[in-house]
Amino acid sequence: MKDLNLRILIVLAAILGISGCTGQKSKCDGVDLSGLIALKKSDPVADETKAFASHDYRFVGVNGYVVVVPGMDEGDPLVRKYGKRIIEGTTDAPCDKEHSSLVDSAQEYAIAYNKKLASDLMKLGTTK
Repeated sequence: MKDLNLRILIVLAAILGISGCTGQKSKCDGVDLSGLIALKKSDPVADETKAFASHDYRFVGVNGYVVVVPGMDEGDPLVRKYGKRIIEGTTDAPCDKEHSSLVDSAQEYAIAYNKKLASDLMKLGTTK
């Protein structure tokens, strides 16, 4: 009888322990990473070429403590003239390793996009 009670107690403890774990929330609950995941598969040069052809001359910014435009100097006159659009989901406080990796990829994307855009604007004859 003692062995049976001990076995029941162990099984109940295991069940309660497992069910307690499933109720924990990830730090990323509610954070939509789908846009960053799609962006990782995108070609910044092709995207910039398409936007430029549509006369969308906005630079790409990422969120951090403040919004930055990777690949461009702070206060660059071209950025002030044409503005910027922010990559959603970027942050200086990612919720986990995957989010951190995606933010790093977004910054690399933005650097390539912004450098190509600045080059195209200079070829177009836009002055600072």
